[in-house]
Amino acid sequence: MEKRLEPSGDALKSSCFQEWLSLTYNKLRSCKSTNFFVDPTVLAAGILTHLLQYIFENNKLNIGKRAMVYVPMDFVRDWEAEIEKISTDYLKMSSLLKSFLGL
Repeated sequence: MEKRLEPSGDALKSSCFQEWLSLTYNKLRSCKSTNFFVDPTVLAAGILTHLLQYIFENNKLNIGKRAMVYVPMDFVRDWEAEIEKISTDYLKMSSLLKSFLGL
């Protein structure tokens, strides 16, 4: 039976972030590297790093590698809203993508 990453109430256990990254890495590594313009595993790690940094800076919640911290989904939705705000600005989105890729 496949393990599902589901929120507990309206929060995610912090270990779900690591589980998501691990599942994503495994799936992406099974694809041909020629299918991508950039290394998708680097992109996935960059997105997760950006999210965790945003949560720390804006909500003062340092998740680190602690598995038993529950992260309110509102924190994740706030991050999503910030990304959405700049989504129509090419320069800001380009800069954000470069930061995801570590460029």
